[in-house]
Amino acid sequence: MQKDGKNMVIINILRAFPLLVTTPENQRVIYECLAQVYGTPDYSRDYMETTTTLEYNLYDFGRNVLQVGDIVKDDSTGIWVQVNEISEIRRQENKYTVTYRFTPVSEWSQADMVACLAQSAGSYMQVYKKED
Repeated sequence: MQKDGKNMVIINILRAFPLLVTTPENQRVIYECLAQVYGTPDYSRDYMETTTTLEYNLYDFGRNVLQVGDIVKDDSTGIWVQVNEISEIRRQENKYTVTYRFTPVSEWSQADMVACLAQSAGSYMQVYKKED
């Protein structure tokens, strides 16, 4: 796909939201995706699995707690990580602390991106034989 004049490769589909419509020919699905700019290196390879403790107030605890499988951006590193485990939940007065185990989401190599782009181009390009 293209965004802001850059070629992007979708490396993960996070969620799908079907739109409710009245006719089958108008059915649409919106996808929330994780994409990598074509040609960028795999920044995730510089990081390893980590454990982090996040704090939630009582009101947010029921609404905004990350779940196992969620993919979020780690603002301190700039990479995307996936929640692999919730290892501890503690309540202290009006807040909760949750300890998570995260794994970096692997980005694609240059070879994978080239192959994806070639496959994508082949799906809408056709070659015709010149007739004599």
